[in-house]
Amino acid sequence: MTDKLPPQLLQLFAPRPALRYLPPCDHAPEDRRTPAISGVAQYVQAAKEYDDEYVPTESWLQKKDREKMERD
Repeated sequence: MTDKLPPQLLQLFAPRPALRYLPPCDHAPEDRRTPAISGVAQYVQAAKEYDDEYVPTESWLQKKDREKMERD
């Protein structure tokens, strides 16, 4: 079917040149030295104590409702 196309359109379907090979820029996974992975159990107590002193602020929707009630 493509043999019936004019040369200008055949150029659009011509294959591109092959990509140039580049060696990997990082280390192989087996050669990497990463820090040891530890659990999160040591942070559980800190997470429980985090919100003890939290005072929620008024959201924009609550502020809008409060101002509407004050006007009425």
